[in-house]
Amino acid sequence: MDTLRNQRLRDRVVTCLYCDSQTHKEQSTVHMLSAILKQVEHVPGGIGAFERPRKHHDGREIESVEVLRLLILSLRAMKRSYICIDAMDEFPSECRPELFNSLAKITQQSPGTRLFLTGRWYIREEIGRHFTRRAEIRIEPTEEDIRNFLTIGFRNDREPQVMNSDLKEEILQIIPEKVPKT
Repeated sequence: MDTLRNQRLRDRVVTCLYCDSQTHKEQSTVHMLSAILKQVEHVPGGIGAFERPRKHHDGREIESVEVLRLLILSLRAMKRSYICIDAMDEFPSECRPELFNSLAKITQQSPGTRLFLTGRWYIREEIGRHFTRRAEIRIEPTEEDIRNFLTIGFRNDREPQVMNSDLKEEILQIIPEKVPKT
């Protein structure tokens, strides 16, 4: 993503979002599409009227359909656009079909748009139902990757005195072995 962003071409846009299970109540299709639209620099007619993504000036809630229409118009003006959404498995499951349908419409009506979706293994089948043309890259951590991740977490712990070295060693031994292999 950084490589694409650093190329800074006028006719290209790279948008990135991260789903977080801690903010389920705040995550919806309209919020996701709005967040993507805010990252697109070219919006036909300007983005001024869209500064408050939650409500129109008359107090009505903005609907996904309205945001989707604006987003498609914006992305069509680009030679190439990339929508990257990390941790799709953490987006509320009841909202995923609407979001996937919206993303499918974007790619159909804005042919220069490419999606890059990440998530845990179990989200693959759901994504496959919405996107027939796709390439899949499987990335799995090794036990060493997990140990390194845990070590960094220990180093950045805000309360290091809570855990003794024996417990850290036990965690470094047991957790990497328990991670399911797909």
